[in-house]
Amino acid sequence: MVNARTMRWLPHVLVVVAITESCTGHLRNPSHPGTAQDASTPAPRGSAGAGAGALGARAAGFRAAFNAMQAGRTAEARSGFEESISSLPELADHSLYHAGQLALRMGDPAGASRDFDRLLDEHAASVWFAAAAVERGRIALAGGDAAQAADLFHRALDAGDPRFTPDARLGLAEALAIQGDAAQAYQIVDELRGSGGDLGAEARRLGDQLEERGAAELGLTPSELALRSARARLRERRFSEAESALAPLLESSGPERGDALLTLARIRRAEGDGDAARRFYAETIAANPAPETAANALLERAQIAWNRDDDAAAEVDFAALVERFPGQAKAPEALYALGRIAEASQRYGDAARLYAELPERYPQDRLAADCAWRAAFARYLDGQYAAAEQAFSALGARDDAVYWRARSLERAGDGEQAREVLAELRSRSPRSYYAWWVDAQPDTGEGAQAAAPHPGELHGEPPPVTEGDAASPLAVEQLPGGAPALTASASYHWTRAAILAAIALDDDSAREFAAVEAASGPGDFLLPAYAEVHAYPQLVRLARRLTDSGMSGIEQYLYPRAYWTEFAHAGAQTDLDPLLLLALARQESLFDREARSSAGARGLMQLMPATAAGVAGQPLDEAAFSNPDLNAGLGARHLQSLLGRYSGRLIPSVAAYNAGADAVGKWEGRFGGVPGDEFVERISFRETRAYVKTVLANYRAYLTIYGPSPAAPPRLY
Repeated sequence: MVNARTMRWLPHVLVVVAITESCTGHLRNPSHPGTAQDASTPAPRGSAGAGAGALGARAAGFRAAFNAMQAGRTAEARSGFEESISSLPELADHSLYHAGQLALRMGDPAGASRDFDRLLDEHAASVWFAAAAVERGRIALAGGDAAQAADLFHRALDAGDPRFTPDARLGLAEALAIQGDAAQAYQIVDELRGSGGDLGAEARRLGDQLEERGAAELGLTPSELALRSARARLRERRFSEAESALAPLLESSGPERGDALLTLARIRRAEGDGDAARRFYAETIAANPAPETAANALLERAQIAWNRDDDAAAEVDFAALVERFPGQAKAPEALYALGRIAEASQRYGDAARLYAELPERYPQDRLAADCAWRAAFARYLDGQYAAAEQAFSALGARDDAVYWRARSLERAGDGEQAREVLAELRSRSPRSYYAWWVDAQPDTGEGAQAAAPHPGELHGEPPPVTEGDAASPLAVEQLPGGAPALTASASYHWTRAAILAAIALDDDSAREFAAVEAASGPGDFLLPAYAEVHAYPQLVRLARRLTDSGMSGIEQYLYPRAYWTEFAHAGAQTDLDPLLLLALARQESLFDREARSSAGARGLMQLMPATAAGVAGQPLDEAAFSNPDLNAGLGARHLQSLLGRYSGRLIPSVAAYNAGADAVGKWEGRFGGVPGDEFVERISFRETRAYVKTVLANYRAYLTIYGPSPAAPPRLY
């Protein structure tokens, strides 16, 4: 496969190889960084262009094998990869891994073992090392060699590849169980129970088997085993079995009864029976358990009442937790909730006091910074504008503090100073969420529509990074300042990444580029490489790291037009700005088409199966959620329906995308008549408040870099 993309990359491959050779004085074996090359390995000769054809032909054979594997032509694919092991040594580890997988598919574990063993022996730096060790460990387990299996799973864990860590841990637990170390095996598998997919099912099976051996063999007391068994089954949503496991503890009078009652309350809560859950929480508290157990029971019972809008009952439990257990980890959360309840009931003085108390008592808590701001905001809501201005000013240069300081000044009658503060904020943070509201203020912006800055006015007009028209990847010799100082390890992965990119195997190429980053550290030379292979999550994460370190001028990588063809099509079908859809997807999935949340949301737009089925008019299979075109289209239609529900207003629509229409309806009922900037700050869910602000900041950035959009922007609020 020699096409424009191939010819763009193959000279680069040869440049990297040539640089490596010139620096070391002898040829390198691509499979072994730092070792002399085997005489059978073909070396590039002449110019980069002269060698491109030969390498292109060899790489095309690998690609043909990959195509056959994808099409289910197993024997053909295996033969092709076996041939590529010698004909394309630059990708020998990839060929060995795929050949081993295909051997397993063909029922040939001996052949698979040979391939995996060779990969493990000869390619210690391979991106497939951990995966091969896991597969080889499974073969050893199936063959009854638990000691070898345990060693292989340890090797997989030592490789430190998080993609394969859970499978390696499960395999190690299985091997340890066979070897007689049931206690360690149970400790490992217990941490995996409740996981999704095949991993969770296997962890459940092994956990059940180990529990049958009895508490003594697992190094536990009978009470400890009963409680851990019940908690595991709760995570697995085996509610009746979990309750059965608790039976002996519930009948006891020992200290374990409190933990059992708390677990039973959680079972009822997970089943959706809030009334029964509250009764068991009450029994937990009455049992006088350990402080942590009692604090958890108070917090969780309060949360049930709070979610039912029974603020009075919730307030009693939150206050009891703070008073009785101030040293427990949940105490700051309860104190924060008390402030929220006071604010919602318009007891703004109490709210300000409670919010201010949290950073004083718990300065290191994750809620401390937010509560310091909310204490000032409560004063603003109470009409104490001078005090609010002083409190916001004390928080420094935070965008949220600067904006609301200006709003406090405005309300206090000092409009001139307010405009000066807002103008300074817009100049310093032109792409922030608050810049929308600066533009909406009279005499400071462009009116209530809150238009984003004209594209290019801030940082020039950088070339867009899109799926279809990304700039050509930079060759080493084209990089600013000359070639990067690639180590042998980084060069090893870079060469493989470039070949895989040339034959359009983007996912595998992205793995290799990530290994380059791991070996060399973050470098801007990787930005166009990630963009070329559509590795958008890695691209944005790297751009964030570089931006945080002070680099500028890389906005198009920080906010790429990922899957632009698909999002442009979705926008055209729904009359929505595709840049808005990008802003939403960036926050939802960071453009990971395989993303899946703990709640089960999937794909680029993080659609729940029920939501997707409702929009599509039929249930969708698993593969459909990973289809960028389908996922983008369904997400756009869902957002379109929300915009219709909220009369084209962007803020409640985005909030409902995250929290659901019921929650937004509740907030609009409570404080829907307030100004839009105030509405966002009063959203009850911290996650949703942050979500709305981030999506709008993303949208502003996209409009600044790539706008204006042909689609009319939605009304802000």
